[in-house]
Amino acid sequence: MIHNVRVLQDDFVPEDVRHRGAEVNHLSDTLCPSVVGDRPAPSVLYGPSGAGKTSSSKHTLRQLRPSRILRDVATGDRTGDIAGR
Repeated sequence: MIHNVRVLQDDFVPEDVRHRGAEVNHLSDTLCPSVVGDRPAPSVLYGPSGAGKTSSSKHTLRQLRPSRILRDVATGDRTGDIAGR
C-alpha cells in the first residue's frame, strides 16, 4: 500500500535516500569541486531500473545546492540565489 502518492511523481526528491549512503557520499565527493567553481570529475551512474540512480543524484544535488555556487560546467553559469553576482 502506498501511503504517499507524491513519491510516484517525476519531480519527487526524497529528503533522505535510504541504503545508498556510500553512493551518495561518493557522488557528493565527485561533484564537490563544482561547489567552488571548478569542473567536477565525470560521473556515470549505472544499475537496474528502480535502483535509485535518479533519486540519489537529485538528492545529492539538493544537498550541494545550498552552497548557492554550483555552476553549470557546460556554460559556466551560476545557479541558485546568487546568480549574476
